[in-house]
Amino acid sequence: MVSFQPLNDHVLVKMEAAEKKTNSGIIIPDTASSSREVGEVVAVAPGSAETVAVGDRVMFRKNGVIEIEEEGFTYLLVPFKDLLGKYAMVDAI
Repeated sequence: MVSFQPLNDHVLVKMEAAEKKTNSGIIIPDTASSSREVGEVVAVAPGSAETVAVGDRVMFRKNGVIEIEEEGFTYLLVPFKDLLGKYAMVDAI
């Protein structure tokens, strides 16, 4: 459990590991990564908009985020304005 509580319209996100290789085996260098990232929300500022909740998987801009080391893990403090969307579970057709 994370003891850090974000404030002022921020969310704390745990990054998902980025794929370093394509399905065909081509290695992707760090410099080729996009400016968008995906991660899991682990904490939300109190009183913030209820558009995201702990456990949501979100896409966000990585420019302007603050990296935080907590309990041996690296988290990102992301402003709500940099959240691009969240992934929803879709029932199979």
